Parts: sequence; C-alpha cells; structure tokens
Amino acid sequence: MHYYQFNIADYRKDTVHLTPIEHYIYRTLIDWYYLDESPIPKETQLVLRRLQLGSEHKENLENVFNDFFVSTEKGWLHKRIETEISGYSDKCERNRANGKRGGRPKKTQSVLIANQNESEQNPNHEPLTSKPITNEVLSERVNKLPGNQVESHSQTDSLSSKLIDPGFTPNEAAKLMARQKNLDIEQETEKFIAHYVANGVMKSDWQAQFRKWLLHAEQLRFDAKERSSSAKNKSKNNGVGNHGKYQAIESA
Repeated sequence: MHYYQFNIADYRKDTVHLTPIEHYIYRTLIDWYYLDESPIPKETQLVLRRLQLGSEHKENLENVFNDFFVSTEKGWLHKRIETEISGYSDKCERNRANGKRGGRPKKTQSVLIANQNESEQNPNHEPLTSKPITNEVLSERVNKLPGNQVESHSQTDSLSSKLIDPGFTPNEAAKLMARQKNLDIEQETEKFIAHYVANGVMKSDWQAQFRKWLLHAEQLRFDAKERSSSAKNKSKNNGVGNHGKYQAIESA
C-alpha cells in the first residue's frame, strides 16, 4: 500500500508514553508494514539496520514491539494494520473484477491524438484562491475538470469505462510530460491512484486522465507561487507604509 489514513488522535492517545526515538521507530515501522503489506521481520539487527539505528537502540525497538505488535511465526504482527490491509486488498479485488466486466473500447489513433491535443491545449485554469494546496484540494479540483465527474451507470456502460488499476503505471508520454513540467512522476502517480481508488471513479482512458492530472498539478504549483509572491509584495508594502508613519511621528 502506498497510501493509508492516519488518525492523529488515536496515535497520540496510544503513544503518549513513548520517547522521541521510540516515536520515530514506531512511525517508521508503520510505514514499512503498510508498504510491504506483511509483518515486520523478527531479526532485531536486520530491523535496526533498516531503521538506520545502532545496537544501542535495541531496547527502544523491543519496547515498541512489545507495546504495539504481537510476535508470530511470520514476524511481528500489528492487528489494526492487518485489518486495514485486508480491507484494502478486498476493495482492490472488487475494483479489478468490476473493471474486467466493464471492458475497454477500441479507439483509432487519430481519436487518441485529437483527445490528447485538446486536453493539453485547454487546461482548466482557475482563479487564485487562498485555499491551501493539499491532497484534498488537488482531488477537488481534478474532479472539476471537464468530463471528470462521476458518470451514471448507463453512461459508464455505454463508454465501457473501468475503475483504475491500483497498479497503474504512467506510459512514456506521461513520463515525458512530467519531466518537461518538472513534476515528481512517482509522487503524482501515488496521489493519482489514491484519489481514484478512494472515489471509485470509472474512466475509459486512464493514461489520458493522468495527463490531465499532470496539467492540473502544474497549474496548482503556478497558483501557489502566485499567492506566495502576492503575499511577499503585500508584506513589503505594509512595511514601507509603517516606516513612513514612524518618520511622520518623529518629525512632528
């Protein structure tokens, strides 16, 4: 799994007794567990090496294991994470099954090129906003892209759309676009998959949809720079104004 929900309140409640190094160990083990979707190995030295820690932290590691994990033949098992992984796996299987039933229509090369040119020449520019650029904001804006709303069952059937494959990999055209726009292809791919797996949107061409995502990611970055520049200029102008006021007071 490349994405999981993190409940800050639950974590703080359960880990208030941990030292800073034990917090680091626990959070890193959580990421490791979700990424590999398997229990943590029982070889202490191997785990310490993966955590980039020396043997002097062996006791800290054992404290974390004893507090939050269960020792099994397969390794150190975390019950809550196992439940999350199981639910995620079930959802992926359902999505794959739905995708196979939906199929995918054949398109001519000319139609594909026309659609690509149209999407690249007409990105959805939005006005500047003070709303922070978070994953939620990115997802919200991508949902507003033309043709990106959730279709009805009749529409998706007619288009032979399908759910995204959790193992989606961008093609060479998308990778080239990401390099040209100086975007992190791996980071954008993870956010793209997480968004569409969570929302259950069906599309007939996920590669074209990913190129739209990259175009919008570029626009979001541009918007963020514009806001930052505007804020700096405003701060600078306020500073000049205050200086003038102070001079007037001193000369009075």
